[in-house]
Amino acid sequence: MQNLIQLDEYPVKDALHILLQDKTTGKNIIFATEAYSELGEKLSSYIDTFKRSHADENAEH
Repeated sequence: MQNLIQLDEYPVKDALHILLQDKTTGKNIIFATEAYSELGEKLSSYIDTFKRSHADENAEH
């Protein structure tokens, strides 16, 4: 089965930090669902990479 959206590819990869940001608080939106649990380690790995890259960006500002 092919994934409809590729989280780790352009253009989603480049815009995900904007899409997952609460426009009022500027903080990341947290998903409280198991809908993505089938992605397992791949999603966890991507989230960890995402957090590290944005922690680096926030440290620069």
